[in-house]
Amino acid sequence: MDNNNNTNIYVEPFLYHNIIVEKSSNIIIEITKPKFEKTVLQNTENHEGASNGYYKIINTNNKYLLYYRALAHDCYVNSKTTHYLTEELVKYECFCLAESNDGLDFEKKNYNIINNNSINNNVLKHDLFCHNFFPYYSIKESIFLGISGTRMFNGGLYLFNSNNGIEWKQLRCILTENEILNDWCHSNHFDTHNCIVYNKLEDMYYIYVRHNNKDYRSIQYTKSRDLIKFEKCKEIIINDINGKIKNSNKSNQIYSPGIFEYPNSNYILAIPSIGTQSVKYCNTMLISKNYNEWYTITNTLFNNNINDDDINDDDINDDDIMNVNGIVISPNKDKFYIYINNNTLLKNTCINCYSFPLNRINKINSIGSGHIIIDFISLINNKLWINFETFNDGYIYLELIDKNDKINNISNKAYGNENNFLVTWETDNNNINENFKIKFNLYNCNLYSLSYNI
Repeated sequence: MDNNNNTNIYVEPFLYHNIIVEKSSNIIIEITKPKFEKTVLQNTENHEGASNGYYKIINTNNKYLLYYRALAHDCYVNSKTTHYLTEELVKYECFCLAESNDGLDFEKKNYNIINNNSINNNVLKHDLFCHNFFPYYSIKESIFLGISGTRMFNGGLYLFNSNNGIEWKQLRCILTENEILNDWCHSNHFDTHNCIVYNKLEDMYYIYVRHNNKDYRSIQYTKSRDLIKFEKCKEIIINDINGKIKNSNKSNQIYSPGIFEYPNSNYILAIPSIGTQSVKYCNTMLISKNYNEWYTITNTLFNNNINDDDINDDDINDDDIMNVNGIVISPNKDKFYIYINNNTLLKNTCINCYSFPLNRINKINSIGSGHIIIDFISLINNKLWINFETFNDGYIYLELIDKNDKINNISNKAYGNENNFLVTWETDNNNINENFKIKFNLYNCNLYSLSYNI
């Protein structure tokens, strides 16, 4: 059964570790290793150059849309010794699109929108809103939304929309310096790749924008139901990998938030760009379930790949990479694709694609016999799908535990390597409609994710 096309199926990827209320001492929880797929996009056009950036990937209507800012001008005068300021470069910037049918081979089509002395070009916009344009497809509205703008050139952050993701209409200014946190010191507010996501549980749009005071970079957020009235901005909270709150994110120095939804769940992920001046790191992955408090999953998402035999030294340069905002599912629905913008301030900037097996970003590993118990979830029936892998005569079976800590049902043992294995039970009870804890009993087994009806 392919439950990935079913909008009534919810995925629990176990990335949010607080859902695990008990685990045996031999359980190891770790991020699985992304696999390099290929370089999917390179500079080939006259309007492209050093500091092509702020990429965003969207998968909708069986198309993979890769949006980005193109910049046909060097960012540095003397090989990274003297750099141009944003105000000097913005006149060269344009907003572009590359399309793909498979997420791996992208084409720069001629959209016949902008004449920039090139017969064929993939430019959608060439104006003062191209520096940090962030596109988003709203499932709620069935329309593309965009946010863009800086204080210096636009006076604030503006909202755009589009029916086709190609022709964009400017709507209104939604945020100025008067609505953001007031302890700012940077004159060019919103000068980053600000994000918009939709929280379906609250029926609210969240917008994440730059927060700069004199001591550190961070991210603040506001939310709105109608994208007209917005709540007062607040700074996000980040907990470190051990669950302790980091002091106002001062150790992170976040450059861009890199926030996107985890497919078929209520979680949102972030792969922020972290660093100072030209150096950007995107090895940290964060997760949130309430859109304002974040937990660090890992600080080594990509840099453990550098010395692998299947990856060339040029594939990923750890001190000059930025995230491509977003995660998409491969056409045959067996992988997640994540993309990296490499050599961000050089003429040979490119986009590299990495992959995880579908819903296998996180691994719960048991050598020998072990278990985890996850907190109460609401089940409307006993249909559960597990994503797991056993080895050395291993197996997995589940127990449903009710609010009185009594075992309601026990599953049959499962074996093998399965992405969407439908659990079978000792007792057939398809209409339960209750809250249960779930105990996963593992023997020489890797557990990756759980799916169930909602």
